[in-house]
Amino acid sequence: MAVRTNPFTIDSYALTLPSQWSEVPLEADERSTFIADAKAELAKADGWTKTHERRFDLSLTQYDHALQAMNASFAATYVDVWPADEVTAELGADDSGEPLLVTASCAMGTISRRGVGEDLPLTAPTLLMAVANERSKVPVDPRVLGATDLEPPAIVELDAGRAVRVRRHQFVRTSLGKADGVFTETYLVPHSEDGDHACILSFGTTSVKLTTDFAALFARIAETLRFFTPDQSTVSES
Repeated sequence: MAVRTNPFTIDSYALTLPSQWSEVPLEADERSTFIADAKAELAKADGWTKTHERRFDLSLTQYDHALQAMNASFAATYVDVWPADEVTAELGADDSGEPLLVTASCAMGTISRRGVGEDLPLTAPTLLMAVANERSKVPVDPRVLGATDLEPPAIVELDAGRAVRVRRHQFVRTSLGKADGVFTETYLVPHSEDGDHACILSFGTTSVKLTTDFAALFARIAETLRFFTPDQSTVSES
């Protein structure tokens, strides 16, 4: 269980991630150490090449920009290398011949009505109107060339409450002179009675050939989101 505090009526968020995921330090020096250790472990995989390492670097750069943009209070990632025979079995013969770097990320933070500069309360309907507006696709990161909704933004029911879900495909300019696809799935979950605050839970993967699988996984993880109030017990008595 990952728990992070925030200073509002809801004092903590909790999220349960699969055991294969690792928490990513938010402090720069600690994150650099985490990345170096991850690279050393990945380099042990059969068939690992410098190209794989560069792809890993690109996915981390995209992730860092996302963490900064949302002022994240929690981050985690999944990184694995699929052997060539597993790639063939999962994705077909056209993708055989070399291992596949598979990455996914998660970040969580809080947005406030004051912070987004809106007079309307942060409720599911108003958040839905905001993300359905074409202006919401204007990239904050200059490397992002554009974004396409994979489905219309929608209000969904989570155990934590009503949320707005946004599934998009972004194209990010890389230093290799090409654009990489990034699948993102974001949940905006209001959690204050006065509409002043909402949780933002964001997922992403550069492994776009696995978008369907990751979309299902991200949805299951979002179902584990929990909010805690100051007078609420951390451990249920039942």
